[in-house]
Amino acid sequence: NEETLLHQFQPPGQMGDILHRYRFVPPGAGPSDKFATVLMLPPDVFWLFYEDHGVPNERWATHDLQYAGFLVFQVEHRLAYPHKLDGQVSLGYPPDQTDDIKWQILAALNDQQCNGSIYLVGGSAGGSLALWCGLDSAAGSVTGWGSDVRAKIKAVVSFSGVTDLSNWNHPGLSS
Repeated sequence: NEETLLHQFQPPGQMGDILHRYRFVPPGAGPSDKFATVLMLPPDVFWLFYEDHGVPNERWATHDLQYAGFLVFQVEHRLAYPHKLDGQVSLGYPPDQTDDIKWQILAALNDQQCNGSIYLVGGSAGGSLALWCGLDSAAGSVTGWGSDVRAKIKAVVSFSGVTDLSNWNHPGLSS
């Protein structure tokens, strides 16, 4: 089911509540059951528009995780310019995307079905964001984020995510 994050877990300064997620609960789960929680970060698109099915490659992984007993959220984050989520005011430059994943993590941790253990899975850009949030304890503009929250991330899986941003050199560009 598609859900809008509670207002307290939305990035400030946008026009309304812009962050959403899809919830996938293990079969037979009751509303008061608690589960380790996986956040799936999209590999090829940055917003949810596949109705209630999520990004196609994520559907299979989500299904497997869901049937293995995990609560799974497929999450979205702000788009980089020139694209935008409905209500997005910012241009989508960093750190918007990592901040949005931090908001998603905080929302998951405050969900009644999360047992306090978070796992991040992402591909490509989603893999990079998963790694970044797994390593970054700086709050920035994300109220409530810090080392204590980051410690609740038990594992990060990054498929083809960028891992070295220290010395970007593109031979086709001149300074």
